[in-house]
Parts: sequence; structure tokens; C-alpha cells
Amino acid sequence: MLNRMNFLRIPAIFFLMYLLFTGCGATDNNQTQTLVKAGVYDEVMPSFSQGMFKVVKDKKIGFVNREGYEIIPPQYEQAWSFSEGLAPVVKNKRWGFVDTLGKEIIPLEFERAGFFENGLAIVRKNEKYGIINQKGEEIILAKYEFIHEISEEIFRAQQGNNFGFVQLSGKELTPYIYERANKFSNGMAMVRKNGLFGFVNADGQEVIEAKYTYATDFYGNVACVRLDGKYGCINKKGEIVLPFEYTQPVSFSENRGHIRDARFNTGLIDLQGNIILPILYSNILDFNSGKAIVQSNGKYGFIDTNGTVIVPLIYEYADTFSEGLAAVKKDGFYGFVNEQGELVIPNIYTNPGIFKDGYTLAGIKNQYSLLDKKGQIVFTIEDKFPLLDAYSNGMFRMTANGKIGFIDMQGNVAIPFEFDEAGNFEDGFVWARKGEKSFFLNKKGACVVNCI
Repeated sequence: MLNRMNFLRIPAIFFLMYLLFTGCGATDNNQTQTLVKAGVYDEVMPSFSQGMFKVVKDKKIGFVNREGYEIIPPQYEQAWSFSEGLAPVVKNKRWGFVDTLGKEIIPLEFERAGFFENGLAIVRKNEKYGIINQKGEEIILAKYEFIHEISEEIFRAQQGNNFGFVQLSGKELTPYIYERANKFSNGMAMVRKNGLFGFVNADGQEVIEAKYTYATDFYGNVACVRLDGKYGCINKKGEIVLPFEYTQPVSFSENRGHIRDARFNTGLIDLQGNIILPILYSNILDFNSGKAIVQSNGKYGFIDTNGTVIVPLIYEYADTFSEGLAAVKKDGFYGFVNEQGELVIPNIYTNPGIFKDGYTLAGIKNQYSLLDKKGQIVFTIEDKFPLLDAYSNGMFRMTANGKIGFIDMQGNVAIPFEFDEAGNFEDGFVWARKGEKSFFLNKKGACVVNCI
């Protein structure tokens, strides 16, 4: 009898092994998921995040993956895009979170929910706000009237019309005495009390008295403030690093401050308040990779962060540098200069683009050419008009006869000119609309989502 029972156990063991390895009946994330090809939807929304497309049917939202499979059937009243692997969704007016496999990781129990950022999301429960982690655990209990964004491990909480600061540990750093409070930046936060501005540090101490009528956030170790109608700069100790003698606020870019007189003529200071460049120019735009466009007497050029002219002010217009080249206009036509101020592509074009991935589109008369950085023409097209800000993933979005299509890097029409609206390619896909129907297409023009 014992031997017979052992014999009977053998096929049962093999059957259990079969269930284990095939995943039959499994319900966790390791199970084999039955994939369903996406169907036809009322709308495909122009958002693509973390490999997921958002679709709408009968006013319900779901998600389709990049292979064209319906991972989450349309069932939610609202849904945001995925962030850090999770998307906030709404069903029966309650928010929760789903993952990219369609599993509701955090139950739908909140009145509102935001995106996850650095592993944390702000939520509302019982009309109060708190913070959860990606396991749904309450890091900060939902007890605040409102929570603003988290910055430097500290968030701004609101009680009534006043603000205070709280650490992610739950320790309240300040009382709720501020009429306005900015997020922390470089270890300091700008606050307003009794109509005047000051600063608190990361310990919640009001280290710079609220006595200024204007203030910016700290940029590194310096902030612009206004006192007695004049602008100057202070450091984190409240010490004056730029005297209060300017009629316009100081702005900052790439460790340089832009100082201006009453007529907005511009000069430069460093972050210690030292004058790098006296007020000489009609305008100095923000620095970009160590270079800034400057204007004087109607002419444009470029300077570096030391105030040295690197492209002479001889041009009628100049655009910012991109991949080492900048479009400049002279005698009504555009060419391109390099960072040494040398004209490397002659001024013969009427509509310049910016360089991206080593190429740009530039127009001349009734045609457009794709140029490399030496000005060599890769291809030329006629009677089609590029949307010059719409190059991505090796594809150019253009219009012809009022319709949108795409041309590839060889100048071939990759997607016909038949769409009424289209976005830019992202990770190999693009959203497009034709009549009342919207789609996602790949680089070959093949429909991936919402195919008829």
C-alpha cells in the first residue's frame, strides 16, 4: 500500500512542476501575462512616456505599449503619464497608481494624487495632503491643508493663507507665519512676511531679515534684492556684495549677473559682486555654453563669460550657438559662424534652422537644403516647408499643400503628407491626427496604435 501511494505521488509532483514553470494560475508580477492586441479607440492622446501610449474609448482611459498591445484596458476616468514606473489614475473619483504591467500597485483611495518624483508623490486624503512612497506608505501623514513641491528634502506646507516649512522626517522647521514662500534653492528659501522679503536656511532659521521689497531665489551664493527703491546683491550671510545703486533687477546665468541701467543697457558681474564688464551694451542675453549674444547700435555679436568679444558685432541678427555653430544675418541673408567667430557657412540662406545631431535645414529661395557642419548639402527639397523646430530622431516634420508629413535624413518622404496635425518623434514614435482620427506611427509610417 505504501509503495502504491508513492507511485501515485509521482505524476502529481510533475503536474505541480508544470504549473510552476508555465505560470498557470499565478497572480503576481512574475506571471505570464496574456497580451491583447490594441483595438480601435476614440482618441489617442499625444503623450508617450516610459513606453506607454494613452488611449481613450467611451470616455475611459487606458494604456497601450510600444509593441501595440493593450496593457491597461480603457477603464479610468482620468490618468496622467507614467513617471518612475507608475501612473496616477482615477476610478469612481478615487486616485491610485498603476505600473506598466497594468497592476494597481497603490490602491485607489486618494482624492488627488501627483506624479512620483525621487520616489515620492503628494496625495490628498480626507481633504488633507500628505506624501507617500512607491509602496503606498505614508511618509508624511495627510494632515496639511496643502503641500507644495519637495525641494532639498524640505516641502512647503500651507495652513490657511500662510506657509511654513517641514522636513521629510516630519519635523516642522518654521511656524506658519509667511505670506509667501518659495521652494529651497541652494540651501535657502525666500519668504515674505508683513509684505517684505527675507530668507530662511535649511534649519528653518530666518537668517536674512524680511526687510526687502523685492528678492530673487539664491543663485549659488548670491541673491538680488531691492532696498529703498534700488537693486543690489547679498550673500547668504546677508552681506552686501553689490551696492544698492541699480534701477533694474539683476538676473543670473552661468555664474554671471546681468546688471542694467535705467535704459536697460547691460553689463556683467561675477558671483562675488565684482564688475566683469561695465554697462556697455544695449542688451546681453543669457549665457549658453559660455557664450552670450550681445547687441549694440543695432548690431549683434557674441561675448564669453569674461566679457571678451568672440564674434564681432557686425551682424543684423544672431541666434544662439548649437553644436558649436550659430546662425548670423548679414545683408539680409543668413550664414553660420563657429565659436572662433569664423564664418564657416556663407550668408546665402533666408531661413536658417539650428544644428542638431550635426545637421540643420536652411532655406534658399523656394527650396530647403539639409546642411552638415561644413555647409555641404546632403539633400535639397522643393515645394515643401519644414517646421524648423521639429527635427527629432532623424526625422523632419514638414508641410506641403497644408498637410504634414515627414522626411528622413536621406531626403526621402518617410511618412506621406496627409496629416492635419502631428507632434515630434520621440523614441521612434510620433503622434498624428488625420480628420477626427488620431494615431501613433513609427519611422516607416506604419501605424502602431489605433490602426484601422
